Amino acid sequence: MMKQNIKKVGVFIAVFLMIFSTAYAAPIGVTKSNPFSDVPDNHWAIQYILDMYNKGIILGSMQGNSRLFKPEEGISKLEAVTLIARIMGSNDNETAVNTAYDKYKAVLDEAKIPSWASKEVAYAMDRGVVTEGDVKTFIDSKGNQAKLLRHEMAIYIVRAMGLEDTAKSIKYPTLSFTDFFNIPEASRPYIKVAVDQGVFDKNGDAKGQFNPLNQLTRAEVAKIFSLSYDKINKTSSGTTTSDTSVMDVTIDSVIESSNVNYLSYKTSDGKTEILNIDPNAVITVDDKTASISDIKSGMSAKIKVKGSNVTQIEAKSLEKNVSGTVFSIFYGSDPILTLEDKDGNRVSYHLTGATIKKDGKTASVNDIEPKDVVEAVASGDKIISLDVTSGVRQYEGTLKEVKLDGTKLLLTMDTDDGTETFEISDDASIKRNKRSADWTDLKKGDDLEVTVEGDLVTVINATSTDRDISGSITGIFISSSPEITITNDEGDMTYALASDADIKIDGRTAVDGIYNLRLGYQAEASVESDEIVKLSVSSTKENSLIFGTIKRIETKSNLISISVYDETTKKTSDVVILVTDDTKIYDKDGDIIKLRDLDEGDSVTARVQDEGGILKAIFISIE
Repeated sequence: MMKQNIKKVGVFIAVFLMIFSTAYAAPIGVTKSNPFSDVPDNHWAIQYILDMYNKGIILGSMQGNSRLFKPEEGISKLEAVTLIARIMGSNDNETAVNTAYDKYKAVLDEAKIPSWASKEVAYAMDRGVVTEGDVKTFIDSKGNQAKLLRHEMAIYIVRAMGLEDTAKSIKYPTLSFTDFFNIPEASRPYIKVAVDQGVFDKNGDAKGQFNPLNQLTRAEVAKIFSLSYDKINKTSSGTTTSDTSVMDVTIDSVIESSNVNYLSYKTSDGKTEILNIDPNAVITVDDKTASISDIKSGMSAKIKVKGSNVTQIEAKSLEKNVSGTVFSIFYGSDPILTLEDKDGNRVSYHLTGATIKKDGKTASVNDIEPKDVVEAVASGDKIISLDVTSGVRQYEGTLKEVKLDGTKLLLTMDTDDGTETFEISDDASIKRNKRSADWTDLKKGDDLEVTVEGDLVTVINATSTDRDISGSITGIFISSSPEITITNDEGDMTYALASDADIKIDGRTAVDGIYNLRLGYQAEASVESDEIVKLSVSSTKENSLIFGTIKRIETKSNLISISVYDETTKKTSDVVILVTDDTKIYDKDGDIIKLRDLDEGDSVTARVQDEGGILKAIFISIE
């Protein structure tokens, strides 16, 4: 049995030596260049790995002439806690290490902690990094080292930084991770503190997740150690200064507990620092005497610090306008709203006491839904007033225009409430007449059903309004967006001509398209919405009869003005017609006469043909 135990301990030692060197001193020949053959220079964690290597924390293992780090392999609780103890100075505190070992030897033996790690684990226990209960989970019943999970690492690191009281004082931690409810409840305050300290990314992975139950890799642990190294060293060294300093800061949070109150603030380089607030600290807000509870996140303040204690706080209240889309909403006793901006950044706010309106009406927290659009006034991490617009809205109307405006694709439509313009999402679903379509397939005049999420159109269902019309072509507009005007009994109607319109003249395809058309041609058109898609024309031009009295004759220009009485309008108007060499003029007996034989006042009937607005006389008969 003893041989087996010795063999097992030997295996643990060999495995650990392959992962991390037991030496704390910097290795011989260490340079700022990359010593690891299995970590490329463009690896995402290279700067953190080299930082820990140059500090002598992580040395890797040798295989032949190559030094390996194995960045993607997982790490155990035992290995991580041993390294934390060394960062905290176990190698430089032999007396403290031995005292701790003697104190916890019985616990270590019961937990079957191997000898190569026992003293460091004892030191970590004595410094409050891990508890007896934690240590008993390091080795499972089969003698294997337990995996280190992400939420467990947050607890160890926060304790190592001396911020466990801060974590325990947080009743309702605000975290914007999409898997918030997968995080063990007891770990959430620790993760909140670790995020505030910059040890974990506040936005999580690409999906916004923290992944609390995932095992950490060596590369990830190197990053965590690098980001927390100075904070852990500061805590473990116990060094303070009696000097008094004054700083201008931005308040991150104030944490009140039964024993000690803490002030968290942002430094000029964006780092978060935490200091104790002296029980007798002088506090003012806007030059008025205030209490700790009056200090809010986001306030600018001048603080006086003596050693590690804040002795004076002069704060200025700060309200700011915030906006975004609702990413998530927690409806509990302390409701929390998480907003996401267009760049994907997320910030959480408390809603207790906030004034809320939705779609212009007084509303409650329960009326707020994911994807709603928010304009709000906030003070620190608390919303004061909130104006919410439903995130998913439906519109019906008629398409007026679709156009590119720089990099934006804009849709303008007429609705019963007026004209609306929206930006179309890059991945919008577009259908026309129940078939998948592109935005270029949409036609002016289409009936639309549009879904808008936030500020973007995500769904467009278009239906063409098809109809057939006929009449005389009275207008031709040639351009990049050609138009044709057709006149009939209903009046003048102008339509866009589709770029791929089928045009036939006298049954034959118009080779030059619109260029083959002439004013006065008779047309039959198929119209989709406000666009002609098919045009059949006859080169025979329209003619009509007019009845009236000759008012004036211009023999030099061959023009006759005829006064015509309209039975419908009961009004008289003058119509000018052109007499050509082909015009036949008849007297009362039906004999052909000349223009000079006509007199003003003669009652006549004339058949005329519209030639682009000019009425040419085919014949004129005296009545």
